[in-house]
Amino acid sequence: MTKGYDVKRIVLVSDGTGGTARRLTDAALAQYDGSGVEYTVSHVYSQVRTRQQATSILKQLDPSCMVIFTIVETEIQRFFHKELEARGILHYNVMAWVLRKFTQFLGVDPHYRPGMELKMDDAY
Repeated sequence: MTKGYDVKRIVLVSDGTGGTARRLTDAALAQYDGSGVEYTVSHVYSQVRTRQQATSILKQLDPSCMVIFTIVETEIQRFFHKELEARGILHYNVMAWVLRKFTQFLGVDPHYRPGMELKMDDAY
């Protein structure tokens, strides 16, 4: 670590494996390589599907971190966003924007079920 600088801490929260949040975060952070800023993905919380789980995670966060999350279940998503806002924690739900645009394009609402990318059957 460079003296005099703090390492920027990024936390990923997902209702699935965290793979989508991780891939997007890695792709975005690649644009900052060699910038002199140090950062780390300090934790990946996966399978976050209840308000109790979200509350437990929130207790571990502070405004010095940034949270990237991929929670699709509407009630948990809204709760998590509202609590992060109230705590002054910079955050972004990467699935919300994408789902809004696909809904606009396809003309139908998504299922809002967590872990859909993991769904495997005989055809897989």
